[in-house]
Amino acid sequence: MTDDLFYWLADSGTTSHIMHRYDAFTTYEPIKHIPISGIGGIRTHAIGKGTVVLYSEYKGYVHTLHLNNVLHVPNNKNNLFLIGCWEEQLRWQEARYNSMNLYSANGTTIAKGRKLSNKLYKIPFKLDPLPANMTVANAKGESKIQSANATTIPWEVWHKHFGHISYTGLQNLLCLDLVDGLNVDTQSPKPDCVACTEAKLLRSPYGPTSGRETEPGKIMHTNLWGKYDIASINSNRYYLLLVDDATQYVAIHFLKQKSQAAQKVIEYIAYLKAQGKSPCGIQMDCGTEFVNTSLQNLCNVQGIDLQMTAPYLPSQNGVAKHMNRMLEELARAMLTGEKLPEFLWELTIGHATYLWNLSYTTALPTATPYRAWHGQKPNVSHLCEFGTPVWILLQGQHVQ
Repeated sequence: MTDDLFYWLADSGTTSHIMHRYDAFTTYEPIKHIPISGIGGIRTHAIGKGTVVLYSEYKGYVHTLHLNNVLHVPNNKNNLFLIGCWEEQLRWQEARYNSMNLYSANGTTIAKGRKLSNKLYKIPFKLDPLPANMTVANAKGESKIQSANATTIPWEVWHKHFGHISYTGLQNLLCLDLVDGLNVDTQSPKPDCVACTEAKLLRSPYGPTSGRETEPGKIMHTNLWGKYDIASINSNRYYLLLVDDATQYVAIHFLKQKSQAAQKVIEYIAYLKAQGKSPCGIQMDCGTEFVNTSLQNLCNVQGIDLQMTAPYLPSQNGVAKHMNRMLEELARAMLTGEKLPEFLWELTIGHATYLWNLSYTTALPTATPYRAWHGQKPNVSHLCEFGTPVWILLQGQHVQ
């Protein structure tokens, strides 16, 4: 076990095991940032916790140690091994020659640490699966032999023979040593299981759409997003999304109250008519913000079909839902990339919409949504004319 070694510092002062490598966790749960104080007033944060399985080789034996509730601190320089958590199962002894031994409950030496100048002890461990023909011992001192000639079975076969439980469940059975005889080829792939996909769906997937409208402004998909926890710079907490079915052109309106949504739809219908377009249908959720007498009366008079989704099936409004998610992801990336405060989400959503209309989409392989809607090819040279991202400078004026 000389490859891929990494080290932990044995510490009796820390209150938890601390790990900086995300890939080391066999189980992982994101948590709210937990502040951690260090020597000299240094402060950092833990962003997750989980289980880490370590392997230690000592005199021909490989021992497994399962560390539970390990805190994930990405920017911490060292991994900290809390000795106090193991007092009931392990013993440690500060010995001569600047070294420390870690013992199991039955007195078997599990690992040896080397003393550093700061009086901490550096212990080598390994994360990789065990090699063949090694003698394995767990933290309780119980031993078993993994033979070099033992037949190993791929993950996919174990998955089927185990009644289609998840690969994660199988991984935990192996790493936590919960069963015997799980001779799995840990290097084998874990392919997607078609049977699981079909059997575990909560409902049957919707079939492909029958066809997209070809005339701009005839059918639109709409959805209300919010309420957002943080008010925007303009004190808004919602936005109304409108997607044209033919061109995929997107328009948004920011709102302070969800009750404003129906009126904005009415105003957008008037805008379409002023542009010479003929709206015939609106696809929307069956939400109270849209089940509005004014909107229904207007649509009835003008012959516009209100296509409401079935109750509790928002996925039927898939075009608007997918567009909402994409705009959120783009806006979040811009906020994160520029390290901007979250109350600027309105400007980033507005700019994400602006950029979408200038972008390629598989729904329109020969034109952008902007060109399909306005009838002219857009110029994007202005996007890189400034030293800072242009969306900061435009102040959201391009939203409409």
